[in-house]
Amino acid sequence: MRIAIENLSVCVYCVSVIANGEAYNEDGDDVSADFAACHVDRFGPGAAANLVLDHSDDEPYFSWSSCDACGSTDGGDRFNAALLSGTPTDDQRAEFLAGYVTAILWVNAYRYDGDELVSDENATYAYVAPGTWYLNTGMSLTDAEDFLAENYDVLTYVIRTSTDATWSRHGHDFALTRNGHGAGFWDRGYDTDAANWLTCNAERYGEHNVITDDSPTVSDM
Repeated sequence: MRIAIENLSVCVYCVSVIANGEAYNEDGDDVSADFAACHVDRFGPGAAANLVLDHSDDEPYFSWSSCDACGSTDGGDRFNAALLSGTPTDDQRAEFLAGYVTAILWVNAYRYDGDELVSDENATYAYVAPGTWYLNTGMSLTDAEDFLAENYDVLTYVIRTSTDATWSRHGHDFALTRNGHGAGFWDRGYDTDAANWLTCNAERYGEHNVITDDSPTVSDM
């Protein structure tokens, strides 16, 4: 695990949710769900597993500044916390990238027919091969690598909470979602917060199309 965000200043209620999974207000009402929802809004699904207290300094300090975890502007004690993030394994990265490249070749590959640019319906068959073929197509993988790293914890959360999610499908869905096709993260039946999070983050990358020809590699459009 790596530290994604450090030096968070969190309120007593958030400390209780982070440490114990529950919190109660002064009237004894259970407010756990409200604060957990705030954490999801700010840090994404799976935040409960990745928000941790910074025990290097357990002494609270008074502050009027808003809580970094829930946004509360009520003055009160604040504690130090951090947001952890995982790192993809080599196998997870390989599956994600292979799924991504396969999907791009399937629905976003084009070729020239004379002067006209048309869909290359045979691109997948032309390039897919055993081994790490997806690294040798000439296709840019920068966005895919970035999306995987930035959204790894949410993608992992979906793997844990869904019966049919895989890293290969995640790569496939990133390609479909960023290109605005009629399928993707949003229609898999995943947790609503996770699906919305991944969809919004995928769409900001915009479209990715490639041009094929008779050479061993493709060209990004």
